[in-house]
Formats: sequence, structure tokens, C-alpha cells
Amino acid sequence: MTVTPGQFIQAAAPLILNEPIPMRLFRISQTTNPGYDTYDSAVVCAPDEETARNINPFNGKPMDWTSANFDLWCLIPGDVIVEEIGAAFEGIKQGVVCASFNAG
Repeated sequence: MTVTPGQFIQAAAPLILNEPIPMRLFRISQTTNPGYDTYDSAVVCAPDEETARNINPFNGKPMDWTSANFDLWCLIPGDVIVEEIGAAFEGIKQGVVCASFNAG
């Protein structure tokens, strides 16, 4: 089949991109809830800053800000400080890499 400039062709099947989303490493921290039995920071793997901000340092799942245990972390997403560290190795899944818990 020869295609000339400006000619459109229809694909026989929809194009599906199976490329993994590049993951990044972020340090998340908070200073509004200091003291014993709290998390002060964690290193997390996420595709972007907003996703990193919403990772729960306790279990690595998305934070539910409406029913979260605020004794362990901060109250609102705006209190989470996010710093990008760099690229994650291929195959690293989204979640907590390590966390800092101040046991009392």
C-alpha cells in the first residue's frame, strides 16, 4: 500500500500503548504533627508530585483525607512537603520505599 502526503489511513485495530509509566522517587515530609508515634517523612515511588503527596506513609496506599488517622500524619494534603529525588529503577511499583516513624 502506498500512502501519499495528506492521505489518511484507518488502522485495522485500535492502538494500545503498553509502555509503563515512568516512576519517580520523592521524599514526602510534614512538620505540622511532630512528636512521638507519628511519621515525619517517607521516600515514595510515584509517577508525579500530586500522587506522591497523597501516598499514606503508613501503608503506601492512596491517602483518604476524609477518614485518615491524623494522629500519625498531617491533616491536609497542603501540609505535605514533596521533594523530587530522581528516577526510580524500572519495575519499582508505586508506594512507600521507606518511612521514618517516631516511636514513643
